[in-house]
Amino acid sequence: MTILRFLEQFPDEHSCREHFRQQREHVGINCKKCGCKKRYATVWSLMHRIRNAMGNRDALYTLKGEVEFDEAYFEKATPQGIRLKRGKGSQRQQNVAVMAESTPLQDINTGKQSKHCRYFKMKVVKGHSSEGIDEVVEENIDERAIVFSDQSNTYLLSKHIRLCGSTHDL
Repeated sequence: MTILRFLEQFPDEHSCREHFRQQREHVGINCKKCGCKKRYATVWSLMHRIRNAMGNRDALYTLKGEVEFDEAYFEKATPQGIRLKRGKGSQRQQNVAVMAESTPLQDINTGKQSKHCRYFKMKVVKGHSSEGIDEVVEENIDERAIVFSDQSNTYLLSKHIRLCGSTHDL
């Protein structure tokens, strides 16, 4: 292939990446260890089946006892070149509730206190309101559980969360 032909076929980086993506889907992926060929679609499908099974497993139990609760923001894939709002409420970020069932432990030799995480869950929160937080808590945490969290303004109106300073101090 001549340089002129190359520039005609790949005028920009996007067209070049698209060509490689199509080749990967058509030819497949070779494992570097065993040389086994895998189709990209098969790997993608398997990954989604595993994620779905893990999500279904989480629905089988609720968190009990002492539960530590906080929110995290994860960046979502967004189209390039589109200007989005920044900060809390950004279209670029997804609000996710992070919940950990923790059991207080004490070393019998030293008396040192620590915590043990039995289960944890992460669930997408609809919006940034106390109603969205309450919905996640009701669906995932036993009603008799004690829910601890930090001093976020969102939690002040929540009917389920006991504010206790920072969860990092628990």
